[in-house]
Amino acid sequence: MKTMKNRDVLRIAAGLSAVANIKGVKWNYAVARNLRTLEMIVQSLQDASKPPEAFMAYQKERIDLCIKHAVKDDDGKPQVSNFEYIIQDRVSFDVELKALQDQHADMISAREQQIEEYNELLEDSVDINLFLLSPDNIPEEVTGGQLAAIMEIIEE
Repeated sequence: MKTMKNRDVLRIAAGLSAVANIKGVKWNYAVARNLRTLEMIVQSLQDASKPPEAFMAYQKERIDLCIKHAVKDDDGKPQVSNFEYIIQDRVSFDVELKALQDQHADMISAREQQIEEYNELLEDSVDINLFLLSPDNIPEEVTGGQLAAIMEIIEE
């Protein structure tokens, strides 16, 4: 039984998913068994972080506003730089965005609170019974980076 933070559970689960297709009977058994062990915790954490439908509706309105005010290319598609829309008239956009944020202030505040609580949840500890694998059973194809993400399943 190991005690770890929920944040580590997510890291290990992601690491295991990334190496799930590497061949090796004992390796695949250890990966599958540990993924199953972590599955309920991961699902609970994903559910806890999921934005409410009302917030998603606000996000859609916000993105639509960005598209409305974005610089368009010759085909009429909005221009993006560094994953952000390039806004043509920032003053007009800011006025409309502020009005939208004011309209949805309670939902935005609730989402910020949800994120704060989720981040606290990631720091909570949980006891997990991971299935350990001998270093001799690590396939050669596993990289150091992949291994670093899942070291908790390797016997010392």
